[in-house]
Amino acid sequence: MARLATVVLLALLLALEVGAPAPAAVAAPRPTAADCRVGIGPLTPPTGRPHYSLTVRVGAGLRAVAGKLTVGFAPDLATDRLVFRLWPNAAPYAKWGARLRVGHVVSGHETLAISRPNATTLVVARPLGAGERITVSMDWSLAPPRSHGLRLHGGSSIRLGTFFPLLAWEPGVGWAGMPLRRGR
Repeated sequence: MARLATVVLLALLLALEVGAPAPAAVAAPRPTAADCRVGIGPLTPPTGRPHYSLTVRVGAGLRAVAGKLTVGFAPDLATDRLVFRLWPNAAPYAKWGARLRVGHVVSGHETLAISRPNATTLVVARPLGAGERITVSMDWSLAPPRSHGLRLHGGSSIRLGTFFPLLAWEPGVGWAGMPLRRGR
């Protein structure tokens, strides 16, 4: 139960909307915004930001984490793709065995085309106009690094920060680290 509470708290601190029910294997009450006050009121995502919903399952021995991600997003500029960052695949984690894998990406009943230009980037081919909303879902799995000195690790505890696919959108700019291609 403490692991689920830690995951939920980290997700809320990242200004995420945790709306998915807890996995059946973890019998914990579903927190509400009122349960997560930090002096100034409930934590809610800023307007115009992606809204994430996660299910997270931490395996026995803390050697595997898996779940489902659903994210609603409306870019403020037109774009021809969605770009997700897979930070656990970055070199400092990968050299210790970390690996974030993503399954099919779907929107409604449509499976979307994906590409992986590098280890930390997942590109979903889907044109969107400025302000056009999309909701996509994907299953994911994470093998945490085998080192206790890293932010994500296995052992007697696990600390999950940017452990799931994250959209790399910068409002008013486009995709972080990539030139925005105008048009559809």
